[in-house]
Amino acid sequence: TDSFVPAPLVNSLADIVISHGGQGTIQTAIASGTPVVGFAMQPEQQINLDNIVIRGAGIRIPINRWNSHNIQSSVNRIIRKPSYRENMRTLKNILNSINGRKNSAFAIWDYMLKKLPK
Repeated sequence: TDSFVPAPLVNSLADIVISHGGQGTIQTAIASGTPVVGFAMQPEQQINLDNIVIRGAGIRIPINRWNSHNIQSSVNRIIRKPSYRENMRTLKNILNSINGRKNSAFAIWDYMLKKLPK
């Protein structure tokens, strides 16, 4: 992995993420506050992208509309409408406020304590 560019760094420099909508890419886009144009190829990706679309932070192009015109149109729409970036930054702020590492550690610890023999 030494030969790869770190996705969080690249995403924070990008205007738009163009992706299949996988969980890691979507989480990185949210963490970077970068809106998404997506092309889901399986149900998990479609759900991820649909959740971004519902929140106004990206566009999902349906499989039957994959073509250069629709890609360019979607990219241009995100560039022209600042609300996509603003909405993604709102998601970024929500993600940052959750403190997932700490809360996950506490949840695991709490679960383990409940399972210990008495």
